[in-house]
Amino acid sequence: LGATLPYIVRRTDGDAARLFVSVFEAHERTAPFVRNVTLRADGVLVVETALGTDLVLSPLERGTLIVAGADRPRRIEGRFAVASVQSGRLAWEFSEP
Repeated sequence: LGATLPYIVRRTDGDAARLFVSVFEAHERTAPFVRNVTLRADGVLVVETALGTDLVLSPLERGTLIVAGADRPRRIEGRFAVASVQSGRLAWEFSEP
């Protein structure tokens, strides 16, 4: 399509485990979909979008993502969990046990 895709290479030295997060978004200059990205103290990546808020949990071991909802908090367990909250309600979720 004529688009240029940049490459990002992450390198580390030493034997210790490393943890990093990258968020990529392609959009037209006037209409970004991703508005903000933060990492909470509990390790949950919070991605604020034009539709709502996406929560991503990818711990080294199995974990629990707690999503606040209109009725009650939803617990999503697994080695990877993601949920999207739109208009104050859980729109969708996915987990990999």
